[in-house]
Amino acid sequence: LLDASDLLNYFLENLSEKDIKTLQDTSLSNADRLELKYKDFTAKNGSISKDEFIGKLLKGEVFKNI
Repeated sequence: LLDASDLLNYFLENLSEKDIKTLQDTSLSNADRLELKYKDFTAKNGSISKDEFIGKLLKGEVFKNI
């Protein structure tokens, strides 16, 4: 019979990269996700202000370029 500490250690030792990515993604706030999308967009498309990015996002233009 495992106690809570043993059980937690077992799961932590057996986390896959996919599990870790899922945990990281679900722990992000909406502001964090917006910042990541903004950085990704500007890295691929050049520098624009965050206000311009939000405008593009609202117009549906961002996902065409990411």
